[in-house]
Amino acid sequence: MTDMSIVALIDAAALDRVVVFGSPPPGGRDLDVVARRASLAALRDALEADGFVPSGAKAWARLDPARPLAVELVPARSWGLPPDAEAALFDAAIALDGCERVCRPAPHHQLLILARRLVRGGPLDDRRRARVDAAVAEDPDAWSRARAEAPAWKAVGALDLLAQAKPAGLSERAAALAQEVGGARAWRAVLGSGRRAGVVVALSGVDGSGKTSQTEALMALLDGLGVESVRVWTRLSFNERLWKVGRAGKRVLAVVAGRRRRGTSGTGAGVATGAQSPVDVDPSRLSDDVRRLRYESRFLTFVWSTLVALENGLAHRRQTRDHIKAGRVVVCDRYVLDSAVHLRYRYGESRPYRFQRWIVRALSPPASAAFYLDVEPATAVARKVDQYDEAQLARQVRLYREECGRWGVVRMEGERPAADLAADIARVVWPALRPPTPKRVWRT
Repeated sequence: MTDMSIVALIDAAALDRVVVFGSPPPGGRDLDVVARRASLAALRDALEADGFVPSGAKAWARLDPARPLAVELVPARSWGLPPDAEAALFDAAIALDGCERVCRPAPHHQLLILARRLVRGGPLDDRRRARVDAAVAEDPDAWSRARAEAPAWKAVGALDLLAQAKPAGLSERAAALAQEVGGARAWRAVLGSGRRAGVVVALSGVDGSGKTSQTEALMALLDGLGVESVRVWTRLSFNERLWKVGRAGKRVLAVVAGRRRRGTSGTGAGVATGAQSPVDVDPSRLSDDVRRLRYESRFLTFVWSTLVALENGLAHRRQTRDHIKAGRVVVCDRYVLDSAVHLRYRYGESRPYRFQRWIVRALSPPASAAFYLDVEPATAVARKVDQYDEAQLARQVRLYREECGRWGVVRMEGERPAADLAADIARVVWPALRPPTPKRVWRT
């Protein structure tokens, strides 16, 4: 439900009439406002003074988890209407109850607006069908009035599609939109319409740094703003295909390690006192031998760490690609910074891993916003008892702090109150999101 206080704020700030063209308040979750030049600057100043944060030129958001709200300010000129048609839109608008300047469209203009949104990918769902029915109920002549103004709106075909009261196919939408923007541009607009550009947001840190709680807080806020998001969990070594390759490789190295053990056991010049095959060696000792053999060989370390980096980068791409195409905000619990840290932690801090870093960076979709939640090892242990003890976490924290600047990740004090930290993260994420969906922009 739209907070009506924002309607009052816009009504007080506007210098002339503005039109709410989405779901009218208080029913809508967000507020879509079209305004002329005289009011746009005043409205932006009023929103900023009220604590709203901009994203691009049109989208504003109140980032209060208790009452999130998105407001879109659309310049009237972006609709491309002739001066007379633009003036008629505002002159015929109907003031909302208790408002002087905030209006809703006249019924026939509501039909024209819905028609243009339909051909740009706005679904003809139950909510929009209800708005069509409401417009016709309010003004029985709404369809005839809309058809009279449709040529000026370049929406004759779009209005016909809306009148059919059924979802329109791509070719039908493109043909209707071609009346406004031309054939080639119409197809480009139709094929790319209705999608918010998906982005990646990354949260990094040791176990117990608060990544999960901050991920949940961010996703809840985005949902309140009408932005679809999804959580993706990634980790350097958690990869089924990598495990299969690793098991095969370890069996080969186990044979080599077992032979080395037999060759160095016993007395004299390497004579074995008791021949042991690899399967006779204690599994824990054999695992240590395999690991030691790999660490001692720069070649084996390079090959294995390269394979790990390749699989990790591909996993980042696989897990985020479809969500990005669908226009979602992908919140990654661990990402490229964590990959760099765990390469050094697992396979040797002294090695640079330049090639492996390049692989991970090249394959992973770039993050629009990335954060490192910095906590002390003792805090992490107190929050979460996991596979690492305090000494191991201290080593990881040192590596995170060394790597953080190299990857352009924002370092956040993870021991601050969770609500304050979530608010700071949101203030960085919202402006990093790309402008709202193309379906809300008339001119393509």
